[in-house]
Amino acid sequence: MERRAREVTQAGPWGESERHRLVRLCGAISGDWDAAEDLAQETLLEAWRSADKLLDEAGAERWLAAIARNVCLRWARRRGRDVALLARVDAAMEASVSPFDEADVEVELERTELIDLLDRALALLPPTTRDVLVDRYVHESPHAEIAARLGISADAVSMRLSRGKIVLRRLFQSQLREEAVAFGLVDESDRNWRETRVWCVDCG
Repeated sequence: MERRAREVTQAGPWGESERHRLVRLCGAISGDWDAAEDLAQETLLEAWRSADKLLDEAGAERWLAAIARNVCLRWARRRGRDVALLARVDAAMEASVSPFDEADVEVELERTELIDLLDRALALLPPTTRDVLVDRYVHESPHAEIAARLGISADAVSMRLSRGKIVLRRLFQSQLREEAVAFGLVDESDRNWRETRVWCVDCG
């Protein structure tokens, strides 16, 4: 299994072009290009959570696209847009990848290096921020459930999630940049970040 994980990770398509494809796909599905980056990042977090499920690397593109579709549909439902979105979903999926069965979402894929990178990034976050991200994207807990457990409002949960994703992005643009570029988590040509001697996980 460990050998298979290395083979799939090395041969897999999660490069810069794949990240750009996910951003384009999420923008086409959601119709909101301002939200596309966050939706693509959420897709990668979902993929990390399900990284033990995919039959072979040949199905990775379809698998990621299916996850992106589900992420965008959940995003749309929170805004009451799910019915109007269905036609765009079908069109975007057809244009993005070849037709596939719904079961392809559950096929196996081992991505140990990416999982390790995300684990290390999460470990650098403040515990409260990390816990909310893990509850939402790993355990798939609803906002209301997380809010009740923490004794805060659902809006506060949303704010922590948003800040957590921003801090993750800054981590990938600074001390984890080399590996993040290799996995397509950040654009190699993006130089709009500034490195300082002391990096703060709360302010970036």
